[in-house]
Amino acid sequence: MNINWNNLSEIRKLIKQYCIRLLAISSVNSDSTGIQNVFNELENICKELNFFYDKQADGLVMRISNNPLNFHRSCRLALVCHIDTVDYDKSKWLYNPLGEISNDRIYGRGIIDDKGALVLALIAAKTYEKSYNKPWIIIVGSSEEGIWIDMEKYHQENHPIPDYATTIDGDGIQFGSRGYSDIKFVFKSTSSSQVLIKSIDIPGSATNIVPGFATATLSNGSIISKTGKACHSSIPHSGKNALTLLTQELSEIFKNQFPTFLELMNDIKDCTLPDFKLIDTLHSIHGITILPTCVCPTTCQVENGLLTVNLNFRISLGVKKSDFLSLISNLSNRYNANIQIVKLTMPNFINPNSAMIKSQLKAYEEIIGKKSKATIAPGIGYNAAFKAKYGCNIFGPRFAVCDDEEDLCHSDDESRCIDDLLKFYQMLCIFMKDFLS
Repeated sequence: MNINWNNLSEIRKLIKQYCIRLLAISSVNSDSTGIQNVFNELENICKELNFFYDKQADGLVMRISNNPLNFHRSCRLALVCHIDTVDYDKSKWLYNPLGEISNDRIYGRGIIDDKGALVLALIAAKTYEKSYNKPWIIIVGSSEEGIWIDMEKYHQENHPIPDYATTIDGDGIQFGSRGYSDIKFVFKSTSSSQVLIKSIDIPGSATNIVPGFATATLSNGSIISKTGKACHSSIPHSGKNALTLLTQELSEIFKNQFPTFLELMNDIKDCTLPDFKLIDTLHSIHGITILPTCVCPTTCQVENGLLTVNLNFRISLGVKKSDFLSLISNLSNRYNANIQIVKLTMPNFINPNSAMIKSQLKAYEEIIGKKSKATIAPGIGYNAAFKAKYGCNIFGPRFAVCDDEEDLCHSDDESRCIDDLLKFYQMLCIFMKDFLS
């Protein structure tokens, strides 16, 4: 590739080019065709960068490096990214969800989570390739937004485990994350009244997105809609839950038809429940504040006299699995609901004083111009799934929340300023030079 790797103007053009190429291909989680098409385009990019690559885990994981031997030995560092995205409703976007550049911003589903991050990892790995004395590898998954079968299969194949790993999928430097659980609560209708809720529709709904719009169709033909503000369910306070608003609007009907569902929704205040105080035992680690457990209703449907709502839990560090499961059992009994545990991953963290964390903090300060601290991620990612000898943390591609704009991850018109992408690229370069030399 004929590019001056010391010229930020050329790097900027390459970032835009590669981001648009990957964004142009829809790869919503579980869309196997779209995901394969993105992998195909990623192969083309690897060829342009003279990188080696292969696929593992039944084609669900791609490995990338500058030396094929790195696929068969324990590397010093693994950068972990993913190409699948959450769904989107094109009608709610002002810009093209499959990639558009406007006002020095790149718009598109995945520019923050996680295609943009993958592009930055690839270019940073290439820029100072000759300066890295220790082996590195990039691991690209394809089901981070759903059930992590890709990483499960990958680890079952017993590939070499790196010393350290960092997933490029968060805010600043994060040494760990809360746990994650999706649990379906199913309520039976108890009403014989004339006006009933026939259906509930949440366009573009996902288990990890705060609903931004929700509609109920009633048996008398009425259609009631409420508009909120969609956002990532790990930061529910940044959004406005349309399902909650809809429940409040139709509280009398819910009271007659699904009374215990209404009780549950009323008890979830500020995304918490009183029970969480009993299981949240840790308040800090090494002086770093621990985020509490929270809960968010995300998807909902009414069918055959049953109402099914997904509650998305973010579990605080220190919570024991047995205590969390006991809490869920208590909720099931209290609200007379059948439950189905769809996904459960307990919290994960590494030593915040580790060599990798210190190196990332150093790179952050050099580019942003101010010191930062390692924090706990409100969400969860491959850091809880990918195995490394000394652990896996989270590093960007966003800056620390206090140093950045509003997080548009998973939002309509998801976008990122090109200058901010360039800053994190520089940060990643500094980190990799320091950590791999």
